[in-house]
Amino acid sequence: LEKERVLDVEYKKKQRLIVETIVRLLPTQGRRSSVPMAFLSSLLKMVIAASSSASSGSCRSDLERRIGLQLDQAILEDVLIPINPNGINSTMYDIDSIFRIFSIFLNLDEDDDEEHHHRQFRDETEMIYDFDSPGSPKQSSILKVSKLMDNYLAEIAMDPNLTTSKFIALAELL
Repeated sequence: LEKERVLDVEYKKKQRLIVETIVRLLPTQGRRSSVPMAFLSSLLKMVIAASSSASSGSCRSDLERRIGLQLDQAILEDVLIPINPNGINSTMYDIDSIFRIFSIFLNLDEDDDEEHHHRQFRDETEMIYDFDSPGSPKQSSILKVSKLMDNYLAEIAMDPNLTTSKFIALAELL
């Protein structure tokens, strides 16, 4: 039994190192990326499954940031990240990572609002583009992410170990 445990630890260590190497090889990214969301999500799931501690913190943070930058391209399966059970009261999904990912997306929109405010008008009378109008690219992204959050909340609501405060905190993000 001890030998199996040692082999499992070694396997997870190798898996974590491979994923960290792949993440370092990914192209740097702005808001849009050529790296598919499903691939980023799979890498994050592997990092979480392979790490028993916060040793992969920078890799995990980088993947969360990358996913957050293009969250409007995600589907429910991309954000349902199973968590290793750490005890009897452990949730089924990694709620903290998803909270950070959604926060990254929402903070990007705040940054866009500041930039938009400065470039919205060429002068007092001429409006370039109203990003807050229905059907605008920004509104479309927010709508997609809102629907994703709705579906996510519906899925995690069934978790008996999810605290009410975490559920409410996620719901209040939008």
